[in-house]
Formats: sequence, C-alpha cells, structure tokens
Amino acid sequence: MASRKINVGIIGTGWIGEIRAKVCAHHPLVESVHVAEIDPAKLARVGEETRAKTATTDYHELLRQDDIDAIFVCSTPRPHIIRLLKTVSSRASTPFWKSRWDLL
Repeated sequence: MASRKINVGIIGTGWIGEIRAKVCAHHPLVESVHVAEIDPAKLARVGEETRAKTATTDYHELLRQDDIDAIFVCSTPRPHIIRLLKTVSSRASTPFWKSRWDLL
C-alpha cells in the first residue's frame, strides 16, 4: 500500500518549532513544509534550511491554505493558546499538534 505524502504547517520556530520543521522537511512522508514565524531573520533562516514552500510572518496565512494537512502550534506560552484556538476553530478537519499541553 502506497503512503500519501502530507503538507505540514509549523507555527512558531523557537527551539522546538525549529526542530519539528527540520524533522518534517527531511521526513519521507512529508511533501512540503509551511512555516510561520514573527521574527523575520529567523523565518528567513529556517525557511531556507527547510526549503519551506511558504514562509510568512502571519500565521493566519497558513490557516487559509487548504493544501496543509497538519499543523504544529509551537509558539511561546502567552500567545500559544490564542493561536491554538484559532487553528482549531478555523481548521476543524485539520489535525494539529500542541506542544504546550500544560496550558489547557
């Protein structure tokens, strides 16, 4: 049985988000990586290192893309819960991974 490749979004490229973006970029079942990061310099570096199909400072752009199959929310604690709730509410059928379960 052939496996379908997926497109993955990463919101936030801090310590864990950058690791997840790099792992996804090299995973054989990932077709493309889409990255959102508020720091333009970090966005440029991580976007280049992961060959990101999308690299944006506005995570809403990732939420509007229908071709993203899964989203990792990896932002810092304070805005994390807001981004998580917006992700879930706008992408009800898209699987997501929350890196900060202690916030719920």
